[in-house]
Amino acid sequence: MKLKFYTELEITRELSEQINALLQASFSEVDYEGRDYFKQLPHYRIVAFDQKKVIGHLSLDLRVMNLNQETVHVLGVVDLCVDPNFKGQGIGQALLDYAENIAQKSPNKVDFLLLVADDDRLYQKVGFQRISIETQWLKLHQHQNYGVGKEKIEDAFFLIKSVHGRTWENGSLDYLGYMY
Repeated sequence: MKLKFYTELEITRELSEQINALLQASFSEVDYEGRDYFKQLPHYRIVAFDQKKVIGHLSLDLRVMNLNQETVHVLGVVDLCVDPNFKGQGIGQALLDYAENIAQKSPNKVDFLLLVADDDRLYQKVGFQRISIETQWLKLHQHQNYGVGKEKIEDAFFLIKSVHGRTWENGSLDYLGYMY
């Protein structure tokens, strides 16, 4: 397995098609309509390859957010997925470790890694913590804006990992954009 880091502008059509196929296979309940992202283009990607085949993927979204009226710098983890034929081989953990390494090298740009997941086992294994928080975000679906949502989400796990020792205080989080 080989991991490669990309800026969004480096993603070729061929790579985009492979990422789309992996996302569609991993999240079959979502119609990606040919896209290689869920809600919005990410800033960065980490892609796992077996030879030239994409076997794992993770998007990163760098953003400033408002946590309890204080600015926090967040590197959002989005669309982590692994080819079902390669699950259980540590690829997901390797992608997360790579993302954390990027964040560690950016002390003035990243306070926390943040993600939303239906299953939190892998993330807790690598040091993410569950948070319970009132959220505010821009509601997007299939390239349509549906206004601003504000609620405490109970049907998914919000998970964070402090990168440079900053303490997370539960309360309210304004994504200042879309929710991953």
